[in-house]
Amino acid sequence: MYIYGGTDNNIGVSLAGVGALYDATGNIGVSLEDSASNLTLDGPSYDYITAGDGSVTFNNGASGNITAAQTHSTGLYVNANGGQVDYQATSDTNATITIGGGQANLTYDQGYTASVLDMSSEAVETIKGFDPANGEIVLTNLGSEGIGGLSISYENGDALISSAGQAARLEITGIGSSRVEAFSSLGGQDFSTTYGSTSAILALAK
Repeated sequence: MYIYGGTDNNIGVSLAGVGALYDATGNIGVSLEDSASNLTLDGPSYDYITAGDGSVTFNNGASGNITAAQTHSTGLYVNANGGQVDYQATSDTNATITIGGGQANLTYDQGYTASVLDMSSEAVETIKGFDPANGEIVLTNLGSEGIGGLSISYENGDALISSAGQAARLEITGIGSSRVEAFSSLGGQDFSTTYGSTSAILALAK
């Protein structure tokens, strides 16, 4: 499925294969049906996606709202490269969301949500409902100081995180009196091996 251009579209699509939206605006809703679904959004539009499996890629300023659909299968993969991405984990979907720029607003809930934020990008990410029991936050491309260059401050129960020399910013809201800690390895997993030598995983300490 390929949709090119046009304004004020009113389209609803169930996708079970490869699809792409190019500069198409209006009320466009796409449901990804299975793990073979692969949707690319390209251009400055804002679209609505329901997905439990498959992959979604946002390029060239594309934006969208993703609502997780209940599933027990392989998981959802999102690559956000510069637009605005809003994600709601309202079911038991297991999602991995890689942020390489733009604005990302993620709501953790049921299922397992992993956020991978490129700190060298221009991204601004906000995460609500973070709980290590049902989610993970990984920071990649930290500055030359690595974990030692991370700045973590607190304001009204929210944590504000940045990395020295890097542009990206992360806000974890509603953590109350908990504190954020950064590790290069946790639970037997070495994140520097998986994500590169300048990476860290975030955890909460009461």
